[in-house]
Amino acid sequence: MQSSYVENVLMKTWQEAANIHITVADQIIQSFKDSGRQVQVTRDYQLTDKDLENKDLIVSLGGDGTFLKTASMVKVNTLPIVGINTDPARSVGHLTSIKIPYEYRKKEIP
Repeated sequence: MQSSYVENVLMKTWQEAANIHITVADQIIQSFKDSGRQVQVTRDYQLTDKDLENKDLIVSLGGDGTFLKTASMVKVNTLPIVGINTDPARSVGHLTSIKIPYEYRKKEIP
C-alpha cells in the first residue's frame, strides 16, 4: 500500500529537480546561441550516431549517466566532449568536467 503523502513528496522532489535541470540546460544552450555558435540540441534518449556527425564539440548536459550515454556514442576519438553537471546539489558528477550550481548559474554559464 502506497502513501499519497510519500507519492506527493516524491513527485514534488522529482519536479523540482527536473525544473532545475531544465532551467540550467536552457540557459547554457541559449548562451551558446548568443555567442553566435551553431547549436543542435538532441535529448539523450533520442541521440543517434547521425546526430554526432560533423560536429566540432559535444556538450552533455545532465549528470554522470547522461555523460556516459553520450560519450559511449562518440565514435571519433578526436571529437571533444564536455560534460556539464546541471544539478550538482543532487548529483555528484564525478565524470562531468563542469558543475553549475543552480544558484550561481547566471554567473557561471557565460
